[in-house]
Order: sequence, then C-alpha cells, then structure tokens
Amino acid sequence: MSYKRVFGLAGFAVAFIAVISIIMLIIGAAQRVPVEFPLPDTSVQGSAPPESVTDNGSGPARIAVTTSNVQRVIATLSRPAYYSRDIMIENFWADGNAVYNLSSAVSDGSFSLRRTAGGITRNIVISGGKLYIWYTGDREPYIGEVADMRSAADEFAMLLTYEDVVALDPTAISDAGYADYNGDDCVYVTFTSGEFGYSTTCYVSVSLGLLVGAVSYDGEEQIYKMTTGECNLAVPDAALFVPPNG
Repeated sequence: MSYKRVFGLAGFAVAFIAVISIIMLIIGAAQRVPVEFPLPDTSVQGSAPPESVTDNGSGPARIAVTTSNVQRVIATLSRPAYYSRDIMIENFWADGNAVYNLSSAVSDGSFSLRRTAGGITRNIVISGGKLYIWYTGDREPYIGEVADMRSAADEFAMLLTYEDVVALDPTAISDAGYADYNGDDCVYVTFTSGEFGYSTTCYVSVSLGLLVGAVSYDGEEQIYKMTTGECNLAVPDAALFVPPNG
C-alpha cells in the first residue's frame, strides 16, 4: 500500500472515531439487560392505546407498544441472515453537512460495505473475525481483528443501533409506538440522551428487525439522519466479501 493510502487510511480512522464518538453521545452508555417479550405481529397497522391489544378483525392481534415496553419489544426482533441494502447517512453542523452513500450486504455472519463520500469509496469487509479495509483500486487491504461482527458492522455504517436503545435508561424515552416509515411497518422510539441532550427517533422494521430510519436533533437543529432503500433478502454475491488480495 502506498504512503498516500496509508495516510488516507489513518485520516479515515480519525474521522471514523470522531463520528462514532458523536453517535455514542447520542445513544448514551448503559449496560445491556437481556429480556423477552412477545414479537409483534405485522398484520395490524397503526398505533394503539397504551397497554391494549389491537385486532383489525382479519388477523392475529398484537400488543401495543408504549414507552414502558418498547425496549422489550425491540429486544425480540431479529435480523435476517442474508440481505443487502443501500443506506444514506447525513451529518449536519452549523455551516455545512456531509453525505455518505453506503451499499451494505450481510451473508451468514460476513459483512460487506462500500462507503462513498466526496467521490472517494472505501471498502470494508468483516469475515471470520477479520476486518479488511481498502480504497477502490488498492491491491492490499488493511487487516485487523474484530470480536463482534454485528457491532463493528453497525459502527462502520454509522448506524444508531437498536441494541443500544434496549440499554437506555427508560426515563430517557419520551414516545414510542407503531408507525409507517417509508412504507415499512415499524416500531419507533424517541429518546433523549448524551451530555448535550440530543433527541433521537429510531424506526425499526417489525418484519426485518433492521433499523430503517433515524433522526437526531440538537434542540431545533437536525444533526443526523439515516435512511435506507429497499432491503433485498436474496443471498448476496459472494464476490462482495472477498478483499482485493483474495
């Protein structure tokens, strides 16, 4: 790898750490508590009154989501073993913004991400406990170790992971329920956390168990937005998970 690439990768690492630091301020730090709760059925649309059960007369009933049980509901959702989708991340500040376009894929424990910003594409693969990072055109990737594939994948994708929502102080949650988000039936939760009291709303797909949208505000100013394209549940191309040196 050239010195230019090495310094570029180092700059990426610094920028990545800064972004993750901001995200961690948003989601806060807390210990995870394993819980169990009946998985909501996707046949019923819309919100329901607190602690009630909804039934539209055409399918199974499901329990209402409230601020007191949303963490337990989200904890029951599971992600598919195979999928691919596009993600757009926007970070905002007083005099500008940054847009990141991501193409991600997961295949039975392996993760692939192409992240493009400012005309530069970085490729990330996590597989078999190994992390590979390279710029498009590089012949040799950076290689590191990864203990938790899913956690590392979410961090590289700059996602506000819903596992962290489960770990929040319940008193930080101000609103929760069901919502249609870009045509996807979701559980949503709004919470305030972090040193600066950022307000964040996350939307988790009931059918996919994936975070499909999120927005964060510092007072009235938006500072973060995450949106996704359609999720493809077909097995991704195996070539997506192969680093340039094979």
